[in-house]
Amino acid sequence: MIMIYGANGYSGQLIVEEALRRGLRPMLAGRGDGVLAMAERLGLKVRRFSLEAPDLKGVTVLLNAAGPFSVTGPALATAAIAAGAAYLDLAGEYPEHAALADLSDPAERAGVMLLPGVGFGVVPTDCAAVLAAQGLGAIRRLVIAYETRGGASRGTLETVLPALHIPGVARRAGGAVSSRGGERSLVLRDGRRRVTVVTNPWRADQVSAVRSVSAADIETYATFPGAARLLMRIGGGALGGVLRKLALAGASAGPDAKARARGGTTVWAEAYGERGARRVVLRGPDAYDFTARTAVECARLALAGAPAGLQTPATAFGPDLVRAIEGVTLETQDP
Repeated sequence: MIMIYGANGYSGQLIVEEALRRGLRPMLAGRGDGVLAMAERLGLKVRRFSLEAPDLKGVTVLLNAAGPFSVTGPALATAAIAAGAAYLDLAGEYPEHAALADLSDPAERAGVMLLPGVGFGVVPTDCAAVLAAQGLGAIRRLVIAYETRGGASRGTLETVLPALHIPGVARRAGGAVSSRGGERSLVLRDGRRRVTVVTNPWRADQVSAVRSVSAADIETYATFPGAARLLMRIGGGALGGVLRKLALAGASAGPDAKARARGGTTVWAEAYGERGARRVVLRGPDAYDFTARTAVECARLALAGAPAGLQTPATAFGPDLVRAIEGVTLETQDP
């Protein structure tokens, strides 16, 4: 049985729709009344519980779609270990993945998989990085960048905006060093388009790629709108607070189906190793549709069994996982 916790949130609803489209009948779960009404409307089983008292009886795979994952992740992962259920979530930020690191050994002893990042963060970047690194021997440098084209949900903005002035990390010589958002930029090509990306030091690939690729140096970049880059520069003072409030005031629950259909994503992964270098360019659907498709695919695969302990999408299911996602294309280039 797959349980989706936070099923009535924006991403949760998209995941449920995708699961039903693929013939799955997940159990829904959450903290409020909304999940009860949703389950009744869809004819699905439901449980309502808080993080303090999770009810995972009979659950094989727990898919957590309720952020902030730095809070919900450790609580639900601990409960999943106790229940013998695989734990998956949508976490895409460095602190969210790092928060599960201490649970890896208990999970391994219990024979339970912990798999954060089964959405756009970090399935496509993780798989592209491993595909880029294949056959190159020891990887000395890994560069991961992505572009999203489309709107952002209120939940995404509430997670990202408050942290834009806070330093994140980059990997140097195998260790983590402080890095600020927007401190460096790259210009990449997607066909005829030139795309400018800037440092994204909060990206969870700074944790996951260490396990997947074992690169000594890891750099992570992303596209950000002008207002976000301004917040990176001005910090967390009064002006930053005003800008964040303005951005959230106009935010919707998330882009509708038409807006998502107009969106898209591009991922670049460049690996430099002892036997050469390679770039993989991955193109896919809107980030929210990407998340729904990869989350359901990972949950489906986890039902059949998965390796124990803390995993990444590529270590759990192989880097070709991303090839099975509807709307994804891959291209290999010389960097």
